[in-house]
Amino acid sequence: MKSQVTTFNNQRQRGITLLEVIVSLGIMGALSGVIVISSFAMLKAQASTNGQAEVAIEVSKSTRWLARDIHHAASSDVVDGADAVTTAGFTWNDAGVITTCTYSMNAGNNTMVRTCPSGPKAVANGITGLQFTRSGDLVTVSYTVTTSQPAGYTEDVALTILIGGG
Repeated sequence: MKSQVTTFNNQRQRGITLLEVIVSLGIMGALSGVIVISSFAMLKAQASTNGQAEVAIEVSKSTRWLARDIHHAASSDVVDGADAVTTAGFTWNDAGVITTCTYSMNAGNNTMVRTCPSGPKAVANGITGLQFTRSGDLVTVSYTVTTSQPAGYTEDVALTILIGGG
């Protein structure tokens, strides 16, 4: 029996050098750093957007209730030309039923509360500095809405509505 012997060219097999490993680790580290920084920036932007959305929702809820009630009111206990007050009542006649709703702020949990004969209802959260003033038939409601998100987004609201305009 004849045996076969395979010969290889006398080429040296090459592995990865230490320098190549260090360079590739450096490139991967730099790319990882860029990815981590980008991720934090995106999370921060998302938190800010969430805060803005939360504030917009609270502003929308509060202005909808205030505008509706003040616009329908035939009278208000906010005195024309007097200093700002933190609680205000608005009265209207709805098909022969006299209804008065009062707006105030629950400072314990920063909630704007609408109290009507049917009972109290929280109409907006994150409210501070609620004030009512009156000039003629115009009622101005001022307050600040602050998000509960860590970004702490804040919006000042000043709403002027004609009493009995509707």
